Amino acid sequence: MKQIHSILLTFFFLLTFFSAFAQTAQNITFNDLDSVTHDLYTYLDDGYTVILDFSYEGCGPCHDWSVNVGHELWETFGPDGENILRMFFFDVGMTPNDATPPDITVSDDELEAYAQQWGIDYPLINLPGPNTIPEYPESGYPTIYLICPDRSLTELSGYGYPSSEMSSDVYFELCQGSDLDSNATLFNVTQATTQTLCNATPIQFEPSMSIYESNTILNNEPLSLNSFSIEVFINGEYINTENFDSNPQGENYHSITLNPINVNFTDSITFVCDYPGDNFAEDDTVLVVIPEAVNTPSSTDHSLILETTDNWLNFSVFNAQGETVIQSEGSQSFELTADSCYSIMFFNAHAAGATLKDINNHEILSYDAGQFSGTTTPRLYFHVSDNVGIHQTIKEQLPIDRYFIDVLGKSYRNTDIRSLPAGVYFEVLRYEDGFVSTKKHYIK
Repeated sequence: MKQIHSILLTFFFLLTFFSAFAQTAQNITFNDLDSVTHDLYTYLDDGYTVILDFSYEGCGPCHDWSVNVGHELWETFGPDGENILRMFFFDVGMTPNDATPPDITVSDDELEAYAQQWGIDYPLINLPGPNTIPEYPESGYPTIYLICPDRSLTELSGYGYPSSEMSSDVYFELCQGSDLDSNATLFNVTQATTQTLCNATPIQFEPSMSIYESNTILNNEPLSLNSFSIEVFINGEYINTENFDSNPQGENYHSITLNPINVNFTDSITFVCDYPGDNFAEDDTVLVVIPEAVNTPSSTDHSLILETTDNWLNFSVFNAQGETVIQSEGSQSFELTADSCYSIMFFNAHAAGATLKDINNHEILSYDAGQFSGTTTPRLYFHVSDNVGIHQTIKEQLPIDRYFIDVLGKSYRNTDIRSLPAGVYFEVLRYEDGFVSTKKHYIK
């Protein structure tokens, strides 16, 4: 998976996106890295919708937009898809950790490497710095200009995912003449993978998803969505309906998790959002296909270690019955009993990664910041096993009778256990015959 840069400039998340759909686009002509000349009005006159993406390497929301929004739009509507969209990536330079706005240009090779990392498959333009195309100034990063064939223009700038995807989708559909005055979009549905399925018997799938209402994006009004339902079909056969009352998460979306669904390999699961008064049905349905095989990751011990890239990362652990057994934050150690399947969800996952491993240093699962759509990961499943435990005997003379070793091998000699920081430790005890034994301690 793509590795996120460490220089996430989080203040860009605080900028408010704005739009001005009534503006008229001005023509520009430019060359990409392959020396191909592009004329904006020519594309518009040929009936294409055009997106101009002004970004730079050190911008976290730019990463989010490229990998989660731009890549999908290009694949779906670009030349290899429906062929109704043209997109261009304008690189305005790279910012060091302590400099804003961006003031260091990048080489063409660096730009191409960056584009490959973040799934930018559309033409690249390397600008000498910010605001060098006066017709299209940058008011935040990324600055996205979405231009319809009739030359009407929308500017979306300085905001983070997932709002960016909903906004882009709404305005793109408006360019195509769609009526979105009363529309809810089924969005961000968990895909079926080894990490999001439990291969106990039966196979269990517990999808999360988001519901966005276009009215919030277009008119900057609070959600008017009072109720909606999600219908579930397996292989075309109706299974059940779950009903939801209004419970907005943030200002413009609902985040929900369905009850666990028992599935089989290769099943096709269809989710349909039923929103009263919806006048745009094309974004109401999402299809998820269960793979042919699932190998849910497993631990080798019931003692687990969670390592995060930011200690404010929140997480919850659920048992096989869906009950919350741990709700905490940051890097730490904990124990779970043997069970058919556990699952874990991470919050603020767009900006922080995590690794879950066991006391034997066996990695169970991990993800990088930005790997999953949205700020929250789906439920990530894993099995807990006690088949392999840690039993150590150190056959050497020790200078003292008792000391502690943490999981990284650091020793604490002549230490009272009550003074140790939180973590997992081995207590080493020397016996009269020269042999030693160890005992694990979990200090919260």
